[in-house]
Amino acid sequence: MTGRSEARYHGRSLSSWLEDLDNEKPVEVREHAKAVLTEAAIKAAPKFIHTLRAKDSKLKLLVIALAQRQNLVNIGFRTADMRREQAVRDFSSFRVGAIPVLANLLKDPALAVHAVRTLNGTGPEAAAHLIRALEHTNYLVRDSAAVGLDSIYQNCVLFESLVTQHQGWQGTFPTNAVVAALVGHLKDNTPNVRVNVAFALGNMREQPEIVVPALTECLKETSNSRLRQTVADALGKYAHDAISAVPSLQPLVYDKDPMVRSTAERALKKINGREQRDSNETSK
Repeated sequence: MTGRSEARYHGRSLSSWLEDLDNEKPVEVREHAKAVLTEAAIKAAPKFIHTLRAKDSKLKLLVIALAQRQNLVNIGFRTADMRREQAVRDFSSFRVGAIPVLANLLKDPALAVHAVRTLNGTGPEAAAHLIRALEHTNYLVRDSAAVGLDSIYQNCVLFESLVTQHQGWQGTFPTNAVVAALVGHLKDNTPNVRVNVAFALGNMREQPEIVVPALTECLKETSNSRLRQTVADALGKYAHDAISAVPSLQPLVYDKDPMVRSTAERALKKINGREQRDSNETSK
């Protein structure tokens, strides 16, 4: 945060400890950094949890609302929601060191959503906990876990040769286990969870022999327009590997929802290879 000095632990800055997590560092250096960050996260946990539980008084909310209506000069009020968002960002900066605390908070129904959102920023070692979070009874936790697995995959696997990984992210991403868990939740009883699961699978483009049939089945079983659109888009990302899904996609070009129709048309072009050919012809 602008204007704040960087926290120090055992005489060193947080960023320097995060640098020691790099996979190219010796094992003993990485393990020592992990231990220091875990210790720091445990010490920071009480304040973090207090911030997550905090609520604004009715009087404070009223004063903030009046100030906003009258376009008064910002007098420094920060709502509980704003403080929580900052706390989530700050605590995730402990990376792998934050995971033990957050794994325990997943057991608290009142804090589980905040815990999984924070886990999403800690890196690939959180994947196992996010997979377990997909089984949580709170659909918001499952939803956020699917989003987090997608985000971590893209930063650690899909674009690892194109972008610099987040500082302090270490370990490998368990792609096979993640795909299997996500495929299982294409049957989640909450449509929005299925939407984010399908979106993640489309972004990953892994294991088409498993994912494409599962997405196709999901497409056949839903009447939810947003889910149909997302699944069609995901199948399109598999390109020719999704050729078996064509018979299920074709009826969608006549769907009553224009977004579903256009997405299905694009997906069929990608699967049939026409989109690339059309692009090449346009550039001539």
